[in-house]
Amino acid sequence: MIRYLAPAVLASLLLPQVARAEPLRLDTFFKGSLNGTGSVDNNRESTHREFKATMKANWDGPRGTLIEDLLYTDGEKKHIVWTFEKTADGRLVGHRDDLIGEAAISQEGDTIRMKYTAKTRLPTGKIWTLSFDDRLEQISSTTVTMTGDVSYLFIGVGTTRMTIVKSGH
Repeated sequence: MIRYLAPAVLASLLLPQVARAEPLRLDTFFKGSLNGTGSVDNNRESTHREFKATMKANWDGPRGTLIEDLLYTDGEKKHIVWTFEKTADGRLVGHRDDLIGEAAISQEGDTIRMKYTAKTRLPTGKIWTLSFDDRLEQISSTTVTMTGDVSYLFIGVGTTRMTIVKSGH
């Protein structure tokens, strides 16, 4: 029996150990300064808009704040302030001025899911009530990708994408 176990034990000692990253959590990844690049695709009007984002985030116990400043390539600017509060293990709620109700946020392994409805001003000036289903996935200890489905009255009308990187990395 020992003769069969010895090669396995030796191999485990000689092979490099892969460090497993901690699961993605809003309160650990979203701290300090972050930068993002992304796009919004409006399927209804066949438009594609790109943007850059600068973010600052901090946490005080179960409460967090994320300030996003977006600059679209067409010159439009958006300033968004999110506040978050942990409600249970792996569950949070989010608030911002344009939300209808609150964002339901769940953390599952390396993925965070955010579902919310917001009054959204379109480039044409019209305000629509849109529903968002965002998924944040950890690519590395310094990078997260966000992909989102956007719907209007349960009909898919667009997608959002953003790559978020911790500043200084």
